[in-house]
Amino acid sequence: MNGRTNNVPTRSTHGRKAFLAALCIGMLLSGCVGHPIAGRLTRQASSPQQVSMPDLRAALGQFEDYLQETIKQAAADLDERMPEPNVRRNTLLWKMRLIPACQAAMRQDDALKAFVDCWTLAVRMREYLETGEGRSLFGEHQSIAVDAARRIEADIERIGTSFLPDDRLAKAGDEVKAFAAEHPMRGVFGNVVQRAPAP
Repeated sequence: MNGRTNNVPTRSTHGRKAFLAALCIGMLLSGCVGHPIAGRLTRQASSPQQVSMPDLRAALGQFEDYLQETIKQAAADLDERMPEPNVRRNTLLWKMRLIPACQAAMRQDDALKAFVDCWTLAVRMREYLETGEGRSLFGEHQSIAVDAARRIEADIERIGTSFLPDDRLAKAGDEVKAFAAEHPMRGVFGNVVQRAPAP
């Protein structure tokens, strides 16, 4: 995109429901609900890199910029190739809903919570565009949107590799993906922000 450097940095049914209820800070605007994945990562973040929380926050700032730039560029490419009014409406909603959702996650004081919620947002967006309700939103040019979403997801995962060992990153990724599968985006980039009551 803009040449940005990348130098950052099954449970029982009852247990699964408890986990999902606690995680539903999900796409977030609620800073008061406990965050089980981030809590575990706080205890587990002990990789050789020893990335500090300020370093993680800086990396997330770069991710936020990357998400915005990537979505805006993909939307512009789609608008150019498909100038129909409904496509412009869809690309506008993509920008208007996903970028603020990322910004909301980033406003949290806890960098680990922000990381997990940005990761969840990226997974949900990719699944929505790749196999979910948004899989045919852009017709023959759907691959532009899917490719953008995949790159965004890869970028947030890259940040995870900077401070988590592979096994812990994989476990957290499984939980993020399970939550994303239970809470898919709907309609035209709808249902972006997910909240649940505290367990």
